[in-house]
Amino acid sequence: MADEKETKKPETEAQQPEDAKTENAPEEAAAPEAKAGETKAADGKDDKKKKKKDLKDALAQKEAELAEQKDQHLRLMAEYQNYRNRTTEEKKKIYGDAKVDCVKELLNVMDTFERALEAPCADENYKKGVELTFTQIQKAFEKLGVTEVAALGETFDPNLHNAIKQVDDSDYESLAAYKDNLRLLNEWNGEMGGRLIGDLCIHGEYTSTPKVVEAVAAHAKDAGARIHIHLSETQTEHEECKQRHGLTPAAYMEVHGIFDSPTTAAHCVWLEDEDFDILKKHNVSVACCPASNLKLASGYANIPKMLEKGINIALGTDGAASNNNLNILQDIYLFGVVYKGFYHDSTLLTPAQVLHTATRAGALSQGRTDCGKLAVGYKADLCVIDTDTPQFTPMTDAACNVVYAAQGADVRLTMVDGEVLYRDGEFKTIDIEKVKAETQKRTDAILRRL
Repeated sequence: MADEKETKKPETEAQQPEDAKTENAPEEAAAPEAKAGETKAADGKDDKKKKKKDLKDALAQKEAELAEQKDQHLRLMAEYQNYRNRTTEEKKKIYGDAKVDCVKELLNVMDTFERALEAPCADENYKKGVELTFTQIQKAFEKLGVTEVAALGETFDPNLHNAIKQVDDSDYESLAAYKDNLRLLNEWNGEMGGRLIGDLCIHGEYTSTPKVVEAVAAHAKDAGARIHIHLSETQTEHEECKQRHGLTPAAYMEVHGIFDSPTTAAHCVWLEDEDFDILKKHNVSVACCPASNLKLASGYANIPKMLEKGINIALGTDGAASNNNLNILQDIYLFGVVYKGFYHDSTLLTPAQVLHTATRAGALSQGRTDCGKLAVGYKADLCVIDTDTPQFTPMTDAACNVVYAAQGADVRLTMVDGEVLYRDGEFKTIDIEKVKAETQKRTDAILRRL
């Protein structure tokens, strides 16, 4: 029995692994199935990710195609609008030229009737007939938009008379202005190591003709010159241009090719929405002149819109007739505060932005890429301001103090390309007393002729 027990015991022990294997078999069999399930789940997630990515890629492609089609559509619409503008302008020009020719012929008739009226005549019926005919001709002129300007013998009134005359419609090459421009470019452009830059100028739409504007545009393009113009300075100028041409001044200059060359447009007070797009499209710089615009009551330039469009805004003083002292620091201050007040936004312009308009932006508007800031390799064009004054105390922010506190009298030194031109009240390169005397002499001579 003992032997049997001993014999059976190994059998039991031997059976245990088999039983264990049998018991573990389902678990071992289930393991591959679990792994397979996990693989399928992972594959499913990967498929979903791939499908999602494919959908995103397809959506991005469609959006790109849509954007391209939209761009093509906008370009087509712009070209069509330009075509309409050109057609309208051409029709108005043809009509205007025909009207001018008609008026020229009728003026001779008008003069004859005036002489007939002044001549003595005993036949009252005949004289009344002449007067009636003369009156009818006057009414015809009025319908054509021609009115008499009574100026002969009258005292010059700057509030009534315009001291700027319109250029006639002669060939540009025959005008004295063309010869002056040609001499300017040939003799002075690029002189003094490139510091002198000659721009061609169209004062404005109302002081020129389409023929002359196109000729100047072509001249600038051929010569590689920049252009300077006055644009939408006053509401009257702006609206009358629309009446004459069916175009805003900005659109008018674009149609006639002015913006095909680098251009700086002064004032730009009365621009309309599409005008900002035109200026941005052609990278036109704006010379903002706050002191002049305030003195002449021209209005306020839309600085927020210009900033939104990314237009280069430079700071200008305008001429002495419009801004008597030409003090750039005065214009810096006005630029820094006036538009904030007008647009009710105290955060509209930072001091740094204001200084940029008076320095770097001005240089860029003139095509000068090597000046306008203090940096290695740039021209030494600078001024030194005395900050040891009460208005500069406390000096918490230099840019803020300069914009809101600096005065012309605070300037101690000016330097151009490393040469000192002014220091502590003394002009180093000119006889200022001689300049003052000559200025007064010429002014007196002009006033005597009025």
